[in-house]
This record gives sequence, C-alpha cells and structure tokens, in this order.
Amino acid sequence: MGVQIYRIVFLAAAMFLGGVGCQSTVKQTMTESGPEGAPLRAGSRIYIALPEDAIDKKEHVMGSGGRVAMALQDSLKRHTRNVVKARNAETLEEALNHARDLSYEYVIFPTILKWQDRPTEWTGVRDKLQVKIDLVAVDTGRVIRSTTIDGKGK
Repeated sequence: MGVQIYRIVFLAAAMFLGGVGCQSTVKQTMTESGPEGAPLRAGSRIYIALPEDAIDKKEHVMGSGGRVAMALQDSLKRHTRNVVKARNAETLEEALNHARDLSYEYVIFPTILKWQDRPTEWTGVRDKLQVKIDLVAVDTGRVIRSTTIDGKGK
C-alpha cells in the first residue's frame, strides 16, 4: 500500500497551524506530473531539503525553514524509516546531489511562500502559512508531484 504525498504534507501543515484548543483551516492545491502521482512506498528512501527561512515584513523568521523540514520529517517517519533531512539550506540541484550521494530515491523540496506568525491572542490577526512542496525523483530530477498548502490559524 503506497503512501500518498498529499496526505503527508497535509499532516505537516496541520502540525504548524494546529495548537491545543486552536482551530485552523488548510487549503491544498496539488499538481501531478508522474504516473498516477507516483505514491511513495513504505521502504522509500527520502531526502528532505531544508528551505530558506521565511521573510516576514522584511525580517527573517529564524528557524522557520528548519521547522518546515522537521514537520515533514516527523510526518514521513510514520511511514518509512529511510528519511533524512538536510542540515543546511540548499538549492534543488544541491539537494539532488546530496540525495544521489546517499542513494536516496526522492527529494522533498519545500519552499516557504508565506509565514506570518502573529500574536493572535490579543490582536485577532490570524497566523498564515503557505508552503510549496515538490516531490522530485532523484534519478531523473523530475518533479513527480507539487503541492501548495495554504493555512490559517484561528
């Protein structure tokens, strides 16, 4: 039974926005370019690239790239033990090269498009997160599936 990448990234997004006692909304847009979405297998070897930290109001959100990669890694660990995350931010080409060196099958390449963490408790302004996640085959460098997740906290 294959694991669908959209289920994994949906769970990862929920981890960001779901807090104890908080409600959030998550919208997902997905495109496929491989055969039937090329589901991941339980034994798939997956390399997660570390995205650049987000920029919010011209300031870097320190650690945001690491949080995205960690959430993806935590979600994937439920389905495969062969998942490793990069230590430093890198380009897609660098991630593919590292994955090839480690004999991994897939690269998950996340890009933070929006990260707005607001003091919702007293301002009423909702947190917002938008992350694009590409699943790339290491052997061909081809994007198998791309998913964009938009989330809003309560």
